[in-house]
Amino acid sequence: MPEKILHPYEYRQKIKRRIKIVIYCILILAIGYFLFQNREFVFDKLNELRNSTQGLPSTLALKPNYNITEIELGIHDYVNEKRVQNGLGPIKFNEKLSQIARNHSEDMAKRNYFSHNDTEGRDFAYRYKINGFTCQISVGNYVYLGAENIFQNNLYNSITYVNGVPIYHWNTQDEIISSTVNGWMESEGHRKNILTFYWKSEGIGVSISSDDKVLITEDFC
Repeated sequence: MPEKILHPYEYRQKIKRRIKIVIYCILILAIGYFLFQNREFVFDKLNELRNSTQGLPSTLALKPNYNITEIELGIHDYVNEKRVQNGLGPIKFNEKLSQIARNHSEDMAKRNYFSHNDTEGRDFAYRYKINGFTCQISVGNYVYLGAENIFQNNLYNSITYVNGVPIYHWNTQDEIISSTVNGWMESEGHRKNILTFYWKSEGIGVSISSDDKVLITEDFC
């Protein structure tokens, strides 16, 4: 069978592929030779790094996978624990309020601010309205239209540098949940909202920013 005659372009491409293969082989051999010649130095550095990190807690390893929904529900459950501890009944988890709260947390995370009012100066009452949510709780002669708590947490508390390598002290989900609610309970205004007897439901919204801040919004009705 006669040999196929290659077009000049196909011939050049074939030559280029062969050249690349030769270059890759040379690089692999060069790296292997370097590592072999310097194997004692490489092994010493690996042992030094291993020994310097021994005894560090496992939470300093890789960044955990955080489940936003679990954090939201955990905060809600812990809020209810605080209410029960203070002689109040639990409040329900409201999906609609949770979405409104989550939208505000995501807006704070994306636009890098921390406030009850967005960058246009609009508060939670505006967010309720544009999302078609009406809150009217009548107590005597008063009608209450809702309330809001916000909190800024972090995925890690500190960083330890080992041989110039940053190792993060990551918070667990339970630590984020407890520090958020305890932070609210230590603030007079936020504590008052949590322990208000006439609220019937709440929504929790959590968002994590690109720089590992955890923005939490709690909306009441």
